[in-house]
Amino acid sequence: MEHAVSSDGHPEQDFRIVRLLAALEAIPDPVERAQECLRVGDQVRAIHGRLGEIRRRAVYEATLKPGATGRSVAQALGVSAKAVSQASSHFRQSDLATLDKAAGLLSETLGSTSPEIGHLLAVKASTRSVTLIAQALLSTYTTWITGLDPSSVDDDTYETVQDAYERAEYLCQLAQVAMAPAQRIRFQTLALAEPDYEAIPAELVWPMQVLNAMPGILAFGTNYDYDDGSEWSLCWNILPAERYTSVFDAGPDPKGWAVSEWLVWLARDFERAGKAVSSRVSSPPPFLNEPGESLSFLIEGAIGHESSITAVEFAEQIINTWDGTSPETRTGYFPIDWPQRPEASA
Repeated sequence: MEHAVSSDGHPEQDFRIVRLLAALEAIPDPVERAQECLRVGDQVRAIHGRLGEIRRRAVYEATLKPGATGRSVAQALGVSAKAVSQASSHFRQSDLATLDKAAGLLSETLGSTSPEIGHLLAVKASTRSVTLIAQALLSTYTTWITGLDPSSVDDDTYETVQDAYERAEYLCQLAQVAMAPAQRIRFQTLALAEPDYEAIPAELVWPMQVLNAMPGILAFGTNYDYDDGSEWSLCWNILPAERYTSVFDAGPDPKGWAVSEWLVWLARDFERAGKAVSSRVSSPPPFLNEPGESLSFLIEGAIGHESSITAVEFAEQIINTWDGTSPETRTGYFPIDWPQRPEASA
């Protein structure tokens, strides 16, 4: 397994560890600093068991990937085949129990005569394969959620089935087996989202690419005001600090926070210079969206005014102001590989 290395040839230190050590070293009182080091040391020792559990589950899940065997996983991870077998046995039983409980609740709700329930129960009776059972449960879930009467299901039942559905979906994704389409609202964490450049006006594509070249943020396009020709806007969110998690769980990406601060400063600087550019923040109801990821930043420019600048011109100024013409005039914090400007917008 490869690890990232720094320019001096040494392994790069995990940013989470760097952040923790920096926080400890910043404590001004030496007694408090020493006490905090002891407390953190106790916590580090306490999480070793949890780390082991996470790793063993990962070992088991690796065996579910197409073509994987206990031997191949053991070789790839540098562990014994016995360790893979033990991990697989424990967590397979856990998954089977989760799927079995959900199947029972679905049977109670839909009735044992339902064709989907009949298929799910038949699969459960004929195999111990978690992926096959998960696949059958996904099909049953689709029928269940489509005709669900919220008043007929208590919260515990709904959450149990929902948790089992999400686990079943993940298991099927690992095994790359076909899944029934789920008819429910799905949230995607910002860290896994992809910008949709085809959904925005052509003249905003390159400016949006410029924003997305800046680390720690995700630019997602323009807002509705562009449609009436009165203004352009570029919108972005700050990514979470850790991939595969949410901002609510991991906090905002430090570079994304710094980049957003810088962009808001630049827009305000243009506004103070009399240009028709402004910035603002927006947030829809967090309880209807992904908590911690509803906050959006917007830079907007009026169209058709004497003091107007285009989105392309503003993107050019992002690059020029960030890089500067010399080290003395550079305002950016780190090098960025900017996207090449298309000739059509030059």
